[in-house]
Order: sequence, then structure tokens, then C-alpha cells
Amino acid sequence: MTRGRLLLLAGVLAIAGVGCLIGSIMIGPSVASYLGDNYDSAGSYRYDCSGSPDDIADDIAEDQPPEARTSDDKTHTEYLRYDDNIVTVGKYGNQSCSIHLESLNDGYNQGHYTYLGPGFYPGSPASSSGGSSGGPDGVK
Repeated sequence: MTRGRLLLLAGVLAIAGVGCLIGSIMIGPSVASYLGDNYDSAGSYRYDCSGSPDDIADDIAEDQPPEARTSDDKTHTEYLRYDDNIVTVGKYGNQSCSIHLESLNDGYNQGHYTYLGPGFYPGSPASSSGGSSGGPDGVK
């Protein structure tokens, strides 16, 4: 290669490197790293917290905005859904406040959170052909 082509290649690589750096800064930390940096680990993707679950969920959501959020008033539990995770904030055992980080693959994708309503149930299964499920007016 000639000197000019090497300089051009170096310039292109430098621009690409700066672009990657800016992209990683703009994406910011994940909710998992945020929890690890701000709360004490209690093991098994669980973190200790103090305060009301609602206030703790507010703090998490302020720094790491979720795609969906809801609460269960019966259990006083807050649910935050992210691209790859579900964060649950509520009572656990004898602790009045505990944070649990769960991969979407652990329960969400199997429909374990459908009772929470919109934003907490996965899309149609990949093997689904669509159409009616055979309800009262559908295919029997």
C-alpha cells in the first residue's frame, strides 16, 4: 500500500473508533450495571434496598427509564420491564424492600407476567400461524 492509502485507512479507522466511543457513551449503562453500582448484592440477582418499593422503583426508573412499568397493589410490588430484563421491587422474605433482576428468558417470554397487563406479555410465539384461536366465533 502507498503512504496515502495508509493515511486514508488510518483516518477511516480513527473516525470509526470515535463513532463507537460516542455510541457507547450515548447508550449508557444497563439496568443490571446500575443496580450493581447503587445497591448491595444479596446474591442470585437480588439486591437489598431500604425505603418503600414505590420510591425505589421511582429512583431506578428515573435513571434507567423502563419500557413498561406497573404495580401489584395486593403485594405492594413494582415491576419495571426493560429490553432484556424485568426488575421487581417489593417485599422478599423478612425484608421489607428487595430488588430482583430477572432475564426476560426466565419467565417473561413464557408468559409469567401476563396478569400485569399491557407491556408485560410477550408477542405471539414464533411458531404461531396467527389467525383465530378457536374462540366462540372462531375456528372450532
